[in-house]
Amino acid sequence: MLRQEITKESNSNKDEILYRNFINALKSKTTKADYTRRLKYLLEFLGSSDGKYSVLMNPNKDKKIIESDIKSFLVFLREKKRLSYRSATQYLNAIKKFYYVNSDYQFKWDLITSYLGNDDTDDDEELEREGGEDRPYSKEEIKIMFNAAQD
Repeated sequence: MLRQEITKESNSNKDEILYRNFINALKSKTTKADYTRRLKYLLEFLGSSDGKYSVLMNPNKDKKIIESDIKSFLVFLREKKRLSYRSATQYLNAIKKFYYVNSDYQFKWDLITSYLGNDDTDDDEELEREGGEDRPYSKEEIKIMFNAAQD
């Protein structure tokens, strides 16, 4: 029983240390709040409803599995949550900062970044699904808009 309590306490301290390392490496209050929120969203995605940062630093988890989790999270943000490239990049920046200050892992960040997608191609795919395409306005459409603006 005592051993379980010690383990729980050491995990709690580990979470506190991981969070402190992360938060103290950030400068502005806004960045601290934004990055904390974004990292908690990753934790929820990974199934940690209690917000334990030690989930991200599990010593039994292979580095490739961690990279795979990050890639899956980025794909989830883009495909399921429909976040823009720039918004998804902010989530990735928070993740990168966390691992930079808390680990010695040398992730393949260029490869991981490629999972952010590209807003231009997303728009093209969406247009194809909707059956639309970009085109210039016809003279008739311009005339209708002009007349409507005059009224």
